[in-house]
Amino acid sequence: MLWQQMKNVILSYDFVIHRLVTMQRPELFATHRSGGKETRSSVRYHWHCRDRGALAQVIIQQTLSGKGCFEDRQGRREVDVDWAFLALVPGEARYYYPAGAQMPWTFQWINLYGPESLRWGENLQKRFGSVLPLSRTSRPGHLFRKLVTQSRHKQAMQACQHSAQIYTFIMEWWAWLEHRLPVKSDGMKTAISHVRSHFREPLTVKELAQQAGCSREHFSRAFKQETGTTPALFLRQLRLQSARSLLQKTALPLREIAQQSGFSSAQHLLKAYQRHEGKSPRNP
Repeated sequence: MLWQQMKNVILSYDFVIHRLVTMQRPELFATHRSGGKETRSSVRYHWHCRDRGALAQVIIQQTLSGKGCFEDRQGRREVDVDWAFLALVPGEARYYYPAGAQMPWTFQWINLYGPESLRWGENLQKRFGSVLPLSRTSRPGHLFRKLVTQSRHKQAMQACQHSAQIYTFIMEWWAWLEHRLPVKSDGMKTAISHVRSHFREPLTVKELAQQAGCSREHFSRAFKQETGTTPALFLRQLRLQSARSLLQKTALPLREIAQQSGFSSAQHLLKAYQRHEGKSPRNP
């Protein structure tokens, strides 16, 4: 009886292992040994992403010395030292050694393949743009150099382990960019416009950050840089401005003024008004 139970466990275990081995593997990041370090000094170095073949891929190329140029629908940008461009293949972007450059362009690069690579490449472009800072002394800069070295020397590594390293680099780069780059102006304008149009409604900084497409902490810093004040204070000032106007032009009870101005209660309005104006509004 005991042996039969043990046999059943072993057979079940073998079945699970068989399923794990034979089931379709998940799509992973992969460099396919594509990466390296180069120096170019001729305008003949000119790549258009539509000419890089039909195989979908993401190219990340970091400048080590000199400078290159990257061009897409957003215009032409220089890729300076400790900056990198991110290109999607196939696509309409191009990159090249600029005419009139005073020194050679030295760079290191990797190519990433697979659906996950493309998804994160598109997300990075949408969030931060195509030409991004990538300092060699930063945490993502160290991880990037390690990936390039592994590709250059064809270091053997299991696919899952390699993919984990690439994924770590992408996440570290994203987090580093969140603290370094401002929110795109169109995203901030959308968030500010949303506050002005909906200040009478319950709003949170988290919701506003989603409007701008960034984290709460990064949004708060960028919002203060843009407006000179915090999101919470900006919202309170709009509500007080509305309440002040209603107090001057109407005889509505304080409770209704608070409601129409976005305050949760007359007491909340009273407290905010006293703090800001140094006096109490008229009695309800």
